[in-house]
Amino acid sequence: MRLELRKNDVAGATDKRSLSVRDVTAGNGHGQPGVVRGTLGRAKAMRDDTSAFLSPLHLRLVPLLLLSPLASCLVPSLWGCGSDFDPPSVIERLRFAGLKVDRPEICPFGPACPERAFVPSIDVAVLAIDPQGIVADGRHPDGPYLRDGHSLTWSLCTFAFLGAEQKSPDCTAVPEMLLDLSGPLGNLSAMEVAGAALKTFESSGMMEDGGETQPSTTADPYEVLEYTQNVGVAISSAAEREWGLKGVVLSNRPAAEQNQNPVLSEVTIGDVPLTYGKPSAEVETGYAYRIGWTIPDESLQWYTIKSAEGPVQRRERLNLTFYANVGSFSTGGHIDLWLEDEEHNELFWRPPLEVPAGGQDATLVFAIYDWRGGVDWLWATVRVVRGSGASPR
Repeated sequence: MRLELRKNDVAGATDKRSLSVRDVTAGNGHGQPGVVRGTLGRAKAMRDDTSAFLSPLHLRLVPLLLLSPLASCLVPSLWGCGSDFDPPSVIERLRFAGLKVDRPEICPFGPACPERAFVPSIDVAVLAIDPQGIVADGRHPDGPYLRDGHSLTWSLCTFAFLGAEQKSPDCTAVPEMLLDLSGPLGNLSAMEVAGAALKTFESSGMMEDGGETQPSTTADPYEVLEYTQNVGVAISSAAEREWGLKGVVLSNRPAAEQNQNPVLSEVTIGDVPLTYGKPSAEVETGYAYRIGWTIPDESLQWYTIKSAEGPVQRRERLNLTFYANVGSFSTGGHIDLWLEDEEHNELFWRPPLEVPAGGQDATLVFAIYDWRGGVDWLWATVRVVRGSGASPR
């Protein structure tokens, strides 16, 4: 069964339970998204007095996305910023392919949070790939995976990003910001994340010493407040290093409107479903294979934003990215899944023209992102064998 993704579907004028998208291209010309899994520990430089809890009042001192010099490294999820950007579908070196926080938006304010909005901790996972295939995957179905000879470094970015004064946003290179973790999957308490944001405010001079602020008599107690706190990650081998940032949104948004990760429930190649992390199909050289995917309607979440005219409801917009360590896709860049252009929403993957007599494995990675930091991904291997043909399948 095939359901087309139309503009009306994304706008909410649909009663379909799922949106099945076929023949779509993906990638992102702004950088490489990345996935982070590791055993997250305490920040080495975290203040001892965690009772100095970040409150909604503190957030009033900070404009949304204070980290503006890093905006290109924060959207939509985690961007690899360590080297020149390659087309996202081309894997010629060690790269991040995704960074996922199980709750991309959290309320760490304890009793001050709206009902059911408080989140005590978050899990983070990383996905990385190189020309040989998957290097790290914290969500692997057989358990977190990190290839031998590679290491991960994690940090909480606690300095203020003040334009030219901050020459490099790579906070994994700052010893005081490092986390005591080394794997591709881990857990970080909401208090740690909030404490890092508080430390940023203090170091930027936006708060008085000791983190004390004076209550505002005019502030709207129901105003939605947001701040993005960065988690830094770097993956290294003896020959390569790649780093990136993942933003976690701290807000007092109602639980029903907190951002949730979208779901990439199925990806197909030539109508054959791929199985996450497993060998899934056999394909032949000489053909271009049609790529399709299914995204449940629940991934198109409604939320409220502020505007000059007052609160406005928006529905989630999704992008698709894709990667392969061999072969080539019919297009690069990224795909905007709400567009109605059928030519734009068409994707084929062509295996390499030549493979050994016994065949060759290819690793295919697909990830979807929303505009608020949510992400999901699926990868699998396919076996490429010698064949003949020149038509799409």
